[in-house]
Amino acid sequence: MIAGGDVSQPKADLVSFEHKFGLPSVTWNQIDVGAPSSETEGDDEWDLDTQYSTGFAPGVKQVNVYDGSSLEDAAIIETIDRWVTEDRTTQASFSAGECELLADLAGFSASLDTVLAEAAAQGQTLFTSSGDTGSQCPALVAENGLPAGLPGVNYPASSPYTIGVGGTSVLGPGDEIGWYAGGGGQSAIESTPAWQQDAGGSFIGATRGVPDVAMDADPESGFDVIVNGEEEVIGGTSAGAPSWQGIWTRAQAAHGGALGFAGPVIYETEPEGAFNDIIIGDNGLYPCTPGWDYVTGRGTPNVEAFVADA
Repeated sequence: MIAGGDVSQPKADLVSFEHKFGLPSVTWNQIDVGAPSSETEGDDEWDLDTQYSTGFAPGVKQVNVYDGSSLEDAAIIETIDRWVTEDRTTQASFSAGECELLADLAGFSASLDTVLAEAAAQGQTLFTSSGDTGSQCPALVAENGLPAGLPGVNYPASSPYTIGVGGTSVLGPGDEIGWYAGGGGQSAIESTPAWQQDAGGSFIGATRGVPDVAMDADPESGFDVIVNGEEEVIGGTSAGAPSWQGIWTRAQAAHGGALGFAGPVIYETEPEGAFNDIIIGDNGLYPCTPGWDYVTGRGTPNVEAFVADA
């Protein structure tokens, strides 16, 4: 997991989460990157990330937390680069992002893409949230759950070297629609990766399409998380990124760690039955459609089938 700031409270909260829900104990292995920080503003995010990346992979023994000094662009690059350079794990999650065009202007996307390309070549997969402002990116308005701002997608979800995770609303058992604030759309700067070219559905194909897959993101049908020792419900596509990290961990374990980068597996290996196809809902500019769409990608996982068919 990629984090930033003082994560001592999330470390304690993970233990509470395991006790609360009867999950096996997981060893917390923290890799500090850069200068120490006392920042705790992101505690609820790091709680969500560690609790659900491990919760979706109950056989995992250890969670590696790459903890940077901040969430500034330079610190993010340094932290993700450490994960790539050490190459200890084949998957990680990063539940943050910024407007793709701003990332491009700042040189952030070009620099981080170089790092992420190395990760993909090594068989490492970074799962990252597509954003919580619908088909807009938070360039003018940055309020999660509010589809407002300038049309665009978030980076690094738009990178061809990551897996972007969109959002759904769960109405009941087996009943999902696209979450209205789930990030998604066409990249303005990134090319379509080879493994996405034949995505089908409503994929236009001119540039990289976001997201690739989806997970519950609506706070009304959200995730029970232990934050500062207390239980609360959290939503957003930032819940989907660590959840998919856990599911991918299970798939890697079931196949001897030999799956490589997840992009080709999700698009070229996994059959339709490995996903729940979301065909109702929209995120502003884009509707959910049969097959792939710019709200939920291929859909939410049928976990047992996804793991088996990988």
